[in-house]
Amino acid sequence: ADRAARRTRAARRRVPREWAALLESAGFTGVRAEAGRAAVFEAEHAAAAWVLIVRTSGELLSWYSGLDERTRDAVHREAVQVLAARFPDGPVRPPGEVVLLTGTNPG
Repeated sequence: ADRAARRTRAARRRVPREWAALLESAGFTGVRAEAGRAAVFEAEHAAAAWVLIVRTSGELLSWYSGLDERTRDAVHREAVQVLAARFPDGPVRPPGEVVLLTGTNPG
C-alpha cells in the first residue's frame, strides 16, 4: 500500500510539470502550473451520484446500456452501496485534481 501511495504522489507531482512543458513547447513563456484538489461533481445522495456518473460517462453508458435489466439493476445497487459507504452523510463529492496553468503567449 505504501508503494502504491508513493507512486500516486509522484504521479500527482509529475502531471503539472507535464502540462507546463506542453505549453512551453508551444512557445508560451512564464508558464506556471499549480495543482489542487476539488470535487469532481456533487450529488445530493449516492443514487443521484450513480445516475449522474452513468449519464455523463460515455464508455460507461455504452457498457451499462448493453447489460440486461437484471444485471444493470445489480450493478446499480452495488454502485449505490459503494457510494453510500464512501459518503454516508451525503452529499456525494468525489475528489479530483485540478491543474491551473498560466503563461504568456508571445504571438
